[in-house]
Amino acid sequence: MKDKIVIIGGAGFIGSHLVEELHDKAEVKVIDDLSTGKLENIQPWLNKIKFVRGSIRDLEFLKKEFQGYDYVLHHAASVEVVAHSFEKILDTNDINVDGTLKVL
Repeated sequence: MKDKIVIIGGAGFIGSHLVEELHDKAEVKVIDDLSTGKLENIQPWLNKIKFVRGSIRDLEFLKKEFQGYDYVLHHAASVEVVAHSFEKILDTNDINVDGTLKVL
């Protein structure tokens, strides 16, 4: 039986490489809000994985999507931290800190 893995931020640079590596070794679900990731990054494997558009800011959504899965690989973040950290400090914190706490 294959492991069941959720890759959060799976449409981003690192996440999409994990999808490429794991799509045939495990049952893979990608969660991404596509704010910085791109669906075309995982296009070659969309017929072999499950893609769910959603945010790590939504705890109830995460609880539902994690059910039945063995592992969670968390690679979601606001990647423009320097540019946004001063202009949008609360949003950056909500994604990178509070969002990670919700994943945990």
